[in-house]
Order: sequence, then C-alpha cells, then structure tokens
Amino acid sequence: MSLRFSQIQSAIEAIVAKGQNPTQVKVREYLGKGSYTTINQVLRRWRKENNSTVDLKPMESLDVLTSYQNGERDFSGVDLSEATLVNVNLSFIDLSNSHLKLSLLQNANLRGANLSNSNLVKVNLENADLTGADLRNANLTGANLSRGILAGADLRGANLAETILAGADLRSVRLNDSKLQRAKLIKANLMLADLSNANLSNADLSEANLTKSTFNHHSKLNYVNLTQANLTQSDLSGVNLYGANLSNSILIKAKLVRTQLQNANLQEANFNQAQLQGACFYKGNLYKCSFVNARLQSSQNCRNLYLTNLANTNLNKTDFTGAYLEKVNFTEAKIIGAKFNDSNLTNANFTEANLSNSNLDSANLQKANLTRAKLIESNLSNTNLTEVNFTRTNLIDANLTNAKIDTATFNATLMPDSTIKNS
Repeated sequence: MSLRFSQIQSAIEAIVAKGQNPTQVKVREYLGKGSYTTINQVLRRWRKENNSTVDLKPMESLDVLTSYQNGERDFSGVDLSEATLVNVNLSFIDLSNSHLKLSLLQNANLRGANLSNSNLVKVNLENADLTGADLRNANLTGANLSRGILAGADLRGANLAETILAGADLRSVRLNDSKLQRAKLIKANLMLADLSNANLSNADLSEANLTKSTFNHHSKLNYVNLTQANLTQSDLSGVNLYGANLSNSILIKAKLVRTQLQNANLQEANFNQAQLQGACFYKGNLYKCSFVNARLQSSQNCRNLYLTNLANTNLNKTDFTGAYLEKVNFTEAKIIGAKFNDSNLTNANFTEANLSNSNLDSANLQKANLTRAKLIESNLSNTNLTEVNFTRTNLIDANLTNAKIDTATFNATLMPDSTIKNS
C-alpha cells in the first residue's frame, strides 16, 4: 500500500523535531519504505509551506553515500541536483527517474548503474566509469562525459545533444534513437556501436573510431564532422550524410548502399572495397579519394555522380556500370581495369587519366575530354565517342569495334590493326 501524504508529512516533522534536516533519504529511513519520487513531492510542498530555505543538497549526498555503504541500492527518484559525488563508488546503484542536474560526478564508479529516465543535464561525468550502465531515455544535454568509460552502456533514446564525449569509451554502446546533435565525440571509441535512428546532425566525430558501427536509413548525419574518422566495415547504408565532412576518413569495406553524400567533403577519403551501389555523390568533393575494388553500380533510387570531383582519385577496378557520370572531373585519375559499361560520361574530363584495361562497352562519352589519357587495351566497342577530344590519347590495342566517332578530334596513338566502324 502506498504512503499517504499525512504519513510522509508526519515523518518530516518528526525528523525536524530531532533537529535534523528532513532529506529524502532520512524520511525514507524513518518510514522504512516509500518511493523517493513521492517523498520528494511531499518534501517540496512542505518546504514551500514552511518557507524552508535550508540548502539540503550536501546532506542529501552524504545520506545517499551512507545508505549505499550500508547496503541500500534503490535510490530511484532521488533529488541530487547540484550534488558533489566526486571519486565515489556507486556501482550498480538504481538512480532511475532521479534528478542529478549540474551534479559533479568526476571519476565516479557507476558501473552497471541504472540511470534510465534521469535528469543529467550539464552533469560532470568526466573520467566516470559507466560500463554497462542503463541510460535509456536519460537527459544528458550539455553533460561532460569526456574520457568516460561507457562500454556496453544502454543509451537508447538518451538526449545527448551538445554533450562532451571527447575520448570517451563507447565500445558496443547502444545509442538507438538517441539525440546527439552538436555533441563532441572527438577521438571517441564507438567500435561496434549501434547508432540506428540516432541523430548526429552537426556532431563532431573527428578522429573517432567507428569500426563496424551500425546505422540505418533513419540515422541523421547531415553536416557531421567525420574528419580522419575510422569507419572501416561500418554500415552506413541509406544514411543521410548531406554536407558531411569525411575528409581523410577510412571507409574500407564499409557499406554505403544508397547513402546520401550530396555536397559532402570526401577529399582523400579511402573507399577501397566499399559497397557504394546507388550512393549519391551529387556535387561532392572526391579529390584524391581511393576507390580500389569499390562497387559503385547504379540503382533506380540514386545513381548520379553528376559534377563530382574525382581528380587524382584511385579508382582502379571500380565498378561504375550504368552510372550517371556527366561532367565528372577524372583528371589524372587512376582507373585501370574499371567497368563503365552503359555509363553516361557525357562531357566528362579524363585529361591524363589512366583507363587502361577498362571496359567502356556501350558507354556514352559524347564531348568527353580524353587529352593525353591512356586507354591501352581498353574496350570501347559500341561506345558513343561523338565530339570526343582524343588529342595525344594512347589507344594502343584498344577495341573500338562499332564505336561512334563522328566529329571526334582524333590525334591519338592508335595501332594500325585497331578496328573502327562508324555507326
């Protein structure tokens, strides 16, 4: 049976009569039962009615520690706002639905603690150990968790907007449905983290370790900073990375199927062996990227690399089958052994690019610039080469069977036995 208001009020008055502060912990100890949440509501009302101005927070902290040392673990609903609990051991404590706003918990041991639904706004948890803690739906807005240990913690639905998590250990953490807008996760370890449905818009994840991390198409990473981040084997399929900064990031063997990368800065990013089928790079900067053995086949939903910058990029053995590559800049790119079957390369710039051993069967290269490009032993059969600039192009042993070369500027190095049939 739940406690009545009158019972809690009588306990408060009895404690005051002893000359002691009526804290939540003392009231509960006096009654031998009761919810901290209910007790707190009555205490607040009593303080207001009695014009109490006594600051009870330091005593509340001491009471919690004393009760904890005596074996108590259930402090659900307790009010510890602005409490000082630095360097304390509170492992496996139940602080669910509690108020810890502006509290100081640096270096605290909170391993396995239950902090679900708690108010942790602007709390200082620097260097705190939260391994395996339950932080579901907790409000951590503006909190400082830098260098904290949260490996395996449950942060589903947590509000971490503008939180400082620089250097934090977040391995295998569950961040599904969490809010991380503008959060600072510089050099954080998020290996194997689950970020499905998470909102990381404008967050700073520079130099973070996101190896084998998981996202989904509801995850938001627009304008996120992933400079020098490690995303090896991560799953970013369908994620919105509009305007994101991925310069010098590592995406080896990552899944980016149908990922939105419009206006993203991908300069010198490593996409080797990545799955990029249907990824959209519209107006992205891919200068000096590496796509060795990557898959970039088109899809019905998003298949264009229109106007992207792929100059000096390593694209050896990349599969561009059916891709829309109009006006793409491939200047000095390495594209040896690539597949461009049925691709649209209208007005593409291949100046000094190496396309040797590439397959361009049935591709549209109308008005493309192949000045000083190498297409040694490449397959250009059935290709539309109308108005292409072949100035000083190397076409030794290239297959030009049934290629359309009307009005092309043809001043190339071409073997005498090469077959050219105008259609």
